[in-house]
Amino acid sequence: MLSAAAAPYVQGQIAPAPSGDVLRGLRGHRAYMSYKLDLPPNAGLAASTAQRVVWVALQRVAIANTADRQEVARAAAGVDAALDDGAGAADAYACALGGITFCQGGETTLAESIHVPPAFLHGLGALLTYTGPAPPVRTLQLGVQQRLENKGTDAKAALDSMKELARHMRDVFVAKNVEQVFEDLNSHWQAQKRLVEGISSPAVDDILTYAFLHGAAAGKLCGAGGGGFLLLLTHPDRRPSLKAALLLRRLHTIDLAFDSYGVQVSRG
Repeated sequence: MLSAAAAPYVQGQIAPAPSGDVLRGLRGHRAYMSYKLDLPPNAGLAASTAQRVVWVALQRVAIANTADRQEVARAAAGVDAALDDGAGAADAYACALGGITFCQGGETTLAESIHVPPAFLHGLGALLTYTGPAPPVRTLQLGVQQRLENKGTDAKAALDSMKELARHMRDVFVAKNVEQVFEDLNSHWQAQKRLVEGISSPAVDDILTYAFLHGAAAGKLCGAGGGGFLLLLTHPDRRPSLKAALLLRRLHTIDLAFDSYGVQVSRG
């Protein structure tokens, strides 16, 4: 059996059908690929791309006995582009490489892995809470594209601001400045909301306001927005009280752990 995983929530394997299975009876000892996704639908956590990364890694090891992560990322990004469902190349590189990754687009994607000590990541006090299903990524992207084509100056300025903040945040992670990470993430979310209507909602804004009142230092929706998981950052000593306050609103939280390895393939 060949198994692969991209973070704990996406797993796949190539294995013969179980003994007694209908497929085993029909097709003998052929191997089959299967996946498991431990996430709600439209969660905003790049689950579709993570599944493609796992698929590519399994195929490459099964056929060529190799799975270089950069090659896996490029191939998965190519599948994303062919399907045109709104997934970006950066998602593929983040899933394949793991850790903190800075991506620059263009004709080819340049991905830089940034070494960040576990103690620094712990200092971000990262939490996730689920706000409900997000709309398809492509829906929001088409709205942004239409605004840009119609010379929506605010959308263009917001997009430029997000790009500049991404470059700045790369330097902030290198410098290991926790407070500046908080500030940049909040600025990025404010810019993202200006891209097109629907990226946030009154309900999400209300949750964020409540979270800030109870100890959150930064927050934004994951992915393109519109719903899904809300990322909250806080000082570690404030995390317990923030979680307790959110639970009073029936908002369950997940302590976010940072994967430093990326897609992993094992035999067994």
